[in-house]
Amino acid sequence: MVGGLPRPVPRKRGVKPRPREEIRSERLILRAHPDLIALLSERAAERGISRSAFIEGLLIAWLRADPRNPRLDPVGRIITTDPQPRKLRETDPIRFAQRWERFNQAHMLLMGQSVRQDWLDELNSYWPSAYGDMLDKSPDPEEEFETRPSKKKGK
Repeated sequence: MVGGLPRPVPRKRGVKPRPREEIRSERLILRAHPDLIALLSERAAERGISRSAFIEGLLIAWLRADPRNPRLDPVGRIITTDPQPRKLRETDPIRFAQRWERFNQAHMLLMGQSVRQDWLDELNSYWPSAYGDMLDKSPDPEEEFETRPSKKKGK
């Protein structure tokens, strides 16, 4: 006798794995007051996203607003095909000035004060200069990094 109708193969549920270039491998830990966490949770729920995704979106939006930073995609990756901020400042000063003015207005609204003038003038505050032109060279695996000695309890 035949065992009846064939049973459907159960599907695996869950999130599809992301492509390698979209993996978010870094973690950010934030200590915050429970009231702040409650507000963040509420606003994230309004948008139908996790609190973590909501905070990540806020951080990316703020970094996108600063014209000294490179362009970021929605995941937070640097868009390397766009000109670097220092080059944009030289090639299209009017567009750069408009971006700077919008950032200054946002900074004033959120932080209660204008952006410091030296942020605009000091080229070392622009990406990638602030980090030793890290996009312009590949890391040297032989290079030794200076580390701080760890503090142990009781010593």
